[in-house]
Amino acid sequence: MLEKQSEDFRKMRSGDMKAFERLFVSLYPGLCNIANHYLNNEMLSKDIAQEAFIQLWRFKGEFV
Repeated sequence: MLEKQSEDFRKMRSGDMKAFERLFVSLYPGLCNIANHYLNNEMLSKDIAQEAFIQLWRFKGEFV
């Protein structure tokens, strides 16, 4: 699983939208759960997780 995600991160940095979609599908639910654990607000947690992915795509070429 981690190996596939690492490969998808590499592909995403090059602009591969399908790789980004796979990362979103696999990581978004867990990120929502983590945020909700701290915020105790499901809607806000989803918004924060979504914003994190928006920023990830926006700055994809800057990740090491």
